[in-house]
Amino acid sequence: MAQLVHNCARYVMRSRKHAVLLALLFTVLPLFTWLSTVIMLLVTLRQGAREGAIIVLWIVLPHVVQAVLQQHLVWIYAILAGSLLPYTFALLLRQTGSWAILLQSAVLLALGVITLIHLFNPDIQTFWAHYLTQSMTLAKQYIHTLPILDKQNLLWVAKLATGLQASIFLIATLSNLIIARGIQASLYNPGQLRPELLGIRLHKSMTLVFLLFLLARFLNFTLAYDGLPVLLLLFSLVGWSAVHSASVLLKLSKLQWFALYICLFIFLPYSACLLIVLACIDSCFDTRRYLQSKFISH
Repeated sequence: MAQLVHNCARYVMRSRKHAVLLALLFTVLPLFTWLSTVIMLLVTLRQGAREGAIIVLWIVLPHVVQAVLQQHLVWIYAILAGSLLPYTFALLLRQTGSWAILLQSAVLLALGVITLIHLFNPDIQTFWAHYLTQSMTLAKQYIHTLPILDKQNLLWVAKLATGLQASIFLIATLSNLIIARGIQASLYNPGQLRPELLGIRLHKSMTLVFLLFLLARFLNFTLAYDGLPVLLLLFSLVGWSAVHSASVLLKLSKLQWFALYICLFIFLPYSACLLIVLACIDSCFDTRRYLQSKFISH
């Protein structure tokens, strides 16, 4: 499988024509659309803005045609969120080489968009509650055993819906970007990706933003409900990076690695809280440098 991916990547990077053809092919295949995004990201990371923009134009073209013919906002979302923003993130990563800067910029952008949505539609929760009710009613017609949320739980989910949408988009985009960066590293710089991901450390200001949103949540500000899923995702990922980095520095055995991840999975709600706290501590005190001084210098 790895060899197949390697050969496909070499084919894509051989010429612009090869990259465009393969990206277009995956764009029109419903279950493989994400691979066209990976190709675009790979080309952008390796060859820069101009070559990446050419791939973007080609993979956006089918979506533009569908948007014009069907006049559906889903295709507009696919163009903006599925192609243009990942392209922008790839350019930022290529320019800075820092996943920390990328993650923080992406989260701040998401928070800005969520804030604008709340400014233009202060009653966005009512929209989501109505939408979720309709969706569950329709799904119930086909899946009779599907449980229906009561009104209280429905309103609670509606409070988080915009933030959850932003988090899902960020997860999808970052996953594609990690795949593209991994392929780039395997072709040109073997071993480059791992230290990049293990070295993610947030700026102190992000912890302050997170604490402010937590305070706003307890004060029952509606914006805070939507902002927290995005921030929780960020701090969970950075916390995982800190734990993984510490495990490498401590030179854990394979059995210890396995036990660590089993525990993280089994105790997921609590382990997620632990990861978030670790990310906050790491942003204020460089835990990696401390561990290096303790276990490597001695």
